[in-house]
Amino acid sequence: MNYWLVGYWNGEAQKNYFIYKRKWEDGNVEKDRKILESVDVGDCFILKAATTNGPKHSQSVTKIYAIGIVKKKNSDLTFDVQWYDKNLPKVLPYSSYGGNLRIKKIYTEIKNEAIKYIEENICLVETNCLKLLEHSRNIILQGAPGTGKTYSTAAIALKIIKNVNEKDEFVYSDHKKVMREYQKYIDNGQIQYITFHQSMDYENFVEGIKPEVVKDEKTGISHVNYKVEEGLFRKICKSAKANPAKKYVLIIDEINRGNVAEIFGELITIIETDKREIIGEPGNENQHTIIVKLPYSKEPFSVPSNLYIIGTMNTIDRSTGTLDYVLRRRFSFVTITSSCTYDVSEKVNGCEELNNYYIDEDLKKKANDLFAKVYEFLSKKEHKADMNIEDLMIGHSYFMAKDENELDLKLEYEIKPLIREYAKDGIITVSEDELNNFLNGL
Repeated sequence: MNYWLVGYWNGEAQKNYFIYKRKWEDGNVEKDRKILESVDVGDCFILKAATTNGPKHSQSVTKIYAIGIVKKKNSDLTFDVQWYDKNLPKVLPYSSYGGNLRIKKIYTEIKNEAIKYIEENICLVETNCLKLLEHSRNIILQGAPGTGKTYSTAAIALKIIKNVNEKDEFVYSDHKKVMREYQKYIDNGQIQYITFHQSMDYENFVEGIKPEVVKDEKTGISHVNYKVEEGLFRKICKSAKANPAKKYVLIIDEINRGNVAEIFGELITIIETDKREIIGEPGNENQHTIIVKLPYSKEPFSVPSNLYIIGTMNTIDRSTGTLDYVLRRRFSFVTITSSCTYDVSEKVNGCEELNNYYIDEDLKKKANDLFAKVYEFLSKKEHKADMNIEDLMIGHSYFMAKDENELDLKLEYEIKPLIREYAKDGIITVSEDELNNFLNGL
């Protein structure tokens, strides 16, 4: 990611225009063309202005008004930008702006301020997850449907593997770029992905005895042999031990859908941090490492310290209650929510992800209004929801659409059926008439 100090002209009106329209344009394209052509999608823009401060406005300072991520580079060298201006403006010592240029690549303390801001205001969840993973090696991202749990696992896994921190790099902001990079590590085996389900068992996950049909070449008669076959978990542990300088990540989607005690078996104990085998650090052996003998291969087995486990869990699923007690000690739980700044009484702001996603103002308003209506309905006290609205609110991805037709289809065939399911399962208590009136009014 490159960091660009970008300016504006025409006073406060121009700055407000950029933030409102989620864009940035140079005031002199021909003069700055070479620089503008160097900007890439995913780069960071720091919208600033030089001004004066202090007694009688005698001191020159730099004010940062917004931090932005470039979402699109247009053919006319204007840029669509996802701006963030929470906790800004920030006043910094004056920084030379390089003559009349509207844009300048920076390496100074302003870049450090931008990185710090991104970590604190944009990537807070990822940052917390990284800290938790380094501490416990096992986390579970929990939340309502559509809040981006699965996507978050990809970004977090990449940061862990790349040893990213707030001082040197910010997680990829371009979804396509994240997934391309993610696939590279899937292909080389450093990231493994699995979805738990009711049929998943120890034999599939760790090891089991599998039948193998063998044909005798001389007689032509087939017979069945049985052999021990390694499961995904044993394979990734073996790879991690063989490559102590690398980090490995196992992502378990829908971890609550399987019988965790049955799937992990005795290994549920040795995934704990203090029970793991420390890999690649001679002289720093773990005194509490537990090595077990696997039931089929009879081989010794331990979980290496350079393996990280990330699970996802749907908080709406009532079947997760008892599983929580099995997992609680071994995993840290992080709740992923839609960043809703919607105030039911004020009816303002809307969902942060939707505000940043939409370029079309009319479509953004429609999506935010729909989000607000659903939020207000689900948060009513008389519906007696036995969970917090943060765990209950349908995620922002349900409200993201490329056009009005797609949003209407999502409403009719995704959002409405999910709310009906909430009522059917008793997650919310509402009469049939009230439910129908609300859904028909959306």
